[in-house]
Amino acid sequence: MSRKICVLTGTRAEYGLLRWIMEDIQASTDLDLQVLVTCMHLSPEFGLTYTDIEADGFTIHHKVEMLLSADTPTGIAKSMGLGMIGFSDALEVLAPDLLLVLGDRFETMACVAAAMVARVPVAHLQGGELSEGAIDDAILHHCHSAGFELRPVWTPLHWLKPYWTCPKANLPVSESLYRALINLPSSAHLA
Repeated sequence: MSRKICVLTGTRAEYGLLRWIMEDIQASTDLDLQVLVTCMHLSPEFGLTYTDIEADGFTIHHKVEMLLSADTPTGIAKSMGLGMIGFSDALEVLAPDLLLVLGDRFETMACVAAAMVARVPVAHLQGGELSEGAIDDAILHHCHSAGFELRPVWTPLHWLKPYWTCPKANLPVSESLYRALINLPSSAHLA
């Protein structure tokens, strides 16, 4: 039986990084790709970029409308609330075996919170870069406070069956990736 991997994407920037992983999941005979689209992808203001995802050959399995046109703390909090409602519904319908998220934007936090309550394991790629004036660092701090530990999983990914046949380069950058780039939130509450 194939495992269902649900990939969340909310912006063009992170989709550009996720696309390659999505292609590998889609090509796998052991995995089923589920695409969960939200935020800027669904906004006319940002070009309705969900169409680019479809043009790349991906089926969008669920869309969560959550983005308010207000960049204030209150507007962001309201968007997160809408997101939690929508992500809760999406996760119930999709019933993924794993949720894959990238980055540390507010839509990611809302989706991860909904996944935590639904007891869906979450794999978190990248995040932690400081952006002046942004709330990204506060979101990561909140995840830590909620009992999520961010553990590097770069090396173990090469041990997983889907990656056994992939070329592996032992480059100096690997150590920095192992320490900082790829993280897997975990919690005793997810057991």
